[in-house]
Amino acid sequence: DLLCKVVSQLTVKEAGQTSILSSRWRDRWIYHSNLCFDHSEFPRYTADRFINYVNHVLQQHSFLAVDRFEIRFPLQKQQTKHVDSWVAFASASRAKHFVLDLSPAVHTNHQTEEHKYEFPVDLLNGQNGSPIISLRLSLVCLKLPSDFL
Repeated sequence: DLLCKVVSQLTVKEAGQTSILSSRWRDRWIYHSNLCFDHSEFPRYTADRFINYVNHVLQQHSFLAVDRFEIRFPLQKQQTKHVDSWVAFASASRAKHFVLDLSPAVHTNHQTEEHKYEFPVDLLNGQNGSPIISLRLSLVCLKLPSDFL
């Protein structure tokens, strides 16, 4: 579908804005194949508002044909459950390229307990295997089980 191809070339934010153009465009953004969320691109958004925005987009998305899924967000310990749900979405949508960058907005030479996130590798080790072609993790703890494939 031509409209879906046009929308897939836009950012998620721009794709969502196309829904006001006409009724034919209203739901096209939910098939967007590149879901990239970068907190730094929303300077006026608090962490909670950014989380709500990402969660809203993911709840509305079709789960179909996700090629790239990126989250760039400075993690605080109390936000771990949201990151878990984002990782689960990436797994359920069978994203091919996955970026999870939880680097703090201000870089330091050490990582505190408040910024550690343990990646749920069991989501990547399912019965059907993982379709992931590329995986980029930043400030994420990755503990692989001995039987990981």
